[in-house]
Amino acid sequence: MSELPRPLRSYLHDLAVKDRSPGFLLLESEGELMTWGGELAFYGLTELHQGADVGDQIPMLDAFFPLDEEGMELSCVETDAGVAADVHMIPDGKRAWVLFLDATEEKQRQQTLQQTANDLRLLRSKYAKLADRCVEEEILLSIQERGECRRISVLFADIRGMTVYGEKAPPGKVFRLLDMYLTAMTQPVLDEGGMMNRIVGGSVMGIFGILPSKLPPPLQAGRAAFRMFDNVRTIEEARRGNKKDMFDISIGIASGQVFLGAMGARNRKTLNLLGPSVHLASHLETRARPWEILICENTFPEIDDLQPRFSNVRLASEGGCASLQAFSCNMRV
Repeated sequence: MSELPRPLRSYLHDLAVKDRSPGFLLLESEGELMTWGGELAFYGLTELHQGADVGDQIPMLDAFFPLDEEGMELSCVETDAGVAADVHMIPDGKRAWVLFLDATEEKQRQQTLQQTANDLRLLRSKYAKLADRCVEEEILLSIQERGECRRISVLFADIRGMTVYGEKAPPGKVFRLLDMYLTAMTQPVLDEGGMMNRIVGGSVMGIFGILPSKLPPPLQAGRAAFRMFDNVRTIEEARRGNKKDMFDISIGIASGQVFLGAMGARNRKTLNLLGPSVHLASHLETRARPWEILICENTFPEIDDLQPRFSNVRLASEGGCASLQAFSCNMRV
């Protein structure tokens, strides 16, 4: 391989080494220290003695010498002084070089990722417990024993743009906003007598018609949808100065016969639904525009005083699906 031009060597140096406090050691093949230089004091390496075994002076390097022909790399290790460093051990004939590079930023990034993972686990746990609270034990037990067909209403709601936002914003900020919006979307389902069946990312799935209620499931679902938009509007008003951090939601509702079954481990059953209405509700939510509720033909006749707020629409065919008759309510108006 021909030698790289000087501008490229300079660029690679800046990319890999600049501002990373490089320090180095030169050792005999068996590990005796020959010479050293660079910013070793940054790593707490100040009391070094020529001719002494490196493992006796820097315990973290003990057992690596004599070095094999492929060398060695230790990523983001902590020196005795508590500084995170990438340590590269490079063979050079009968000698070996040891290069220290500051890895403080990498350590902070790893800590941030770990904290993000912890926040996500807490968030999932919170909403898993929320879903558990809304499932009456005797109802779930009765369903799991035999399974059954029942006429219910299914509501899907999604926070538009949250996934893209989450790729750019700090993780802690993303989860605080996600928690705020999910609370605004899940509480109306519970308040209207529904069950939270699923929470995935910025999407929620609510079921109406499982828990006892005097209201028909379509009306329960419709009222929950309007309350969701009221809650999100409240968030908008409270965060009026942070327009880049506000999001729209869209909702789809479908009603019909589904098969219910409780599935999972003996002590951790979850409710599973099978039927066209589940897929239709998901499809309507996908087709809904921001701040729009789309409901199916079976839902519309039973939403009582909410009917005047909806208009009849026909959704054009898309993705292999036939055109679809539905009813739309634009909550932005």
